[in-house]
Amino acid sequence: MKGQFLLALYSCWLVASLYAQSEQDEILRNALQDEMDRSLSELQLDDEPKPYFISYSVIETNTASVSYVLGSHNSSSTKHNRVLFVIVRVGTPELDNSNFLDAPGGRFDFGTTLPLEDSYDELRRAIWKATDSTYKNALSNLSTKKSALENQFIGDRTADFSESTEPHTYISSTNRVTPDFQEIARVARETSLAFQDLPEIFSSTVRVNSSVSMRTYLDSDGNFNRIGKEHCTLSSRAKTQAIDGARLGDSTFSFAKKCSQLPSIDQLKKNAIGMAEGLIARRYAEPLYRYSGPVLFESGAAATFLNQVLVKLLGATRIHKTGDELFDSAFESLRNPFIDKLNSRVLPKSLTIVNDPLQTEHDGRTLLGSYRVDAEGIPARRTELVSKGILKTLLSTRSPVEGIPSSTGSHRGFTNPLPGNIFIEPQEGLSMVELKNELL
Repeated sequence: MKGQFLLALYSCWLVASLYAQSEQDEILRNALQDEMDRSLSELQLDDEPKPYFISYSVIETNTASVSYVLGSHNSSSTKHNRVLFVIVRVGTPELDNSNFLDAPGGRFDFGTTLPLEDSYDELRRAIWKATDSTYKNALSNLSTKKSALENQFIGDRTADFSESTEPHTYISSTNRVTPDFQEIARVARETSLAFQDLPEIFSSTVRVNSSVSMRTYLDSDGNFNRIGKEHCTLSSRAKTQAIDGARLGDSTFSFAKKCSQLPSIDQLKKNAIGMAEGLIARRYAEPLYRYSGPVLFESGAAATFLNQVLVKLLGATRIHKTGDELFDSAFESLRNPFIDKLNSRVLPKSLTIVNDPLQTEHDGRTLLGSYRVDAEGIPARRTELVSKGILKTLLSTRSPVEGIPSSTGSHRGFTNPLPGNIFIEPQEGLSMVELKNELL
């Protein structure tokens, strides 16, 4: 009977908690929607054009971080904030204030801090001030951009904004939660004890970072998303010194969507000790001052190498104009060379590359690059980028580039389109043993 009473009490608390969160979310959504409606109908400066598109993104984040050294507390911090990002477009989709220096998408926006209290009036006030300021900047950018274009011969010009798909609504099941500080402190403390019996490691630190965020997105095309996300990282770092005096350092990382999904303490310690033992071996290794020959990248090193060299070429980045020929020439040098290689061979016939943010697991492991909707409210989708060595398309946002007029749902909150989960599928290949024999 007592157990049934406690269960009923917990159920009532859970329902009340979910109801309170739902009420908080609706206050924010109503404030955003009402201010957007007002801005679209009434926001105008003299005879200047009204906005033709507005989007609001509100990101509320709860973070906790703690570090330990050999079982002793080293540092800790917590942070809770709510930030609003506003985009206002004036003009037309063919020519608006974007894709120009200091225009939305052409500069880094630090956002506007919103009050954490769910007060409709205070939220409306902050949203209005941010929208008004962004609108005035948009008018200035459009005027400067038009003047710059009049003095340049551009020919057929790619539109500034692509059409949206059907209005899309997506609300994730993740609710607002606070990182469990005691639990992440326990994990960091116990993992840091792995270095206690390694005197040849001169310094070590284990840090756990836990982040819980809620992103609310609303735009004038009718898209609405409310997406909760959790992320947890554990890093083990160690330093020592070689016999010849060279400083040596290394680290190992574990990632999970929730801290409860990190590997076991025993496995985390094993990872840390393995990293440290490799560092100690390097301490006594004979120095190699010169080497000329092939290199074999294995396991995580291969993934890191491909990420640094190849993955950055898979996004169709729009080059922004400035109105200054010198600066425009410098920006043009940043143009992705793959844009001119669509439908051409860029890799061996044996390789196919796919971006699939909808896949949540692979070989029993949770994939951290999974998402359902991007930062512009566009649904994520599977995209085959390279088919048997032939470049088929590139990842894109709603800022079109030549040859890629629509979005692939790849706006991740940054200027450049970014992938979710990249799968490199070889049609044929060698085993690790065969690769090593080939190297030798």
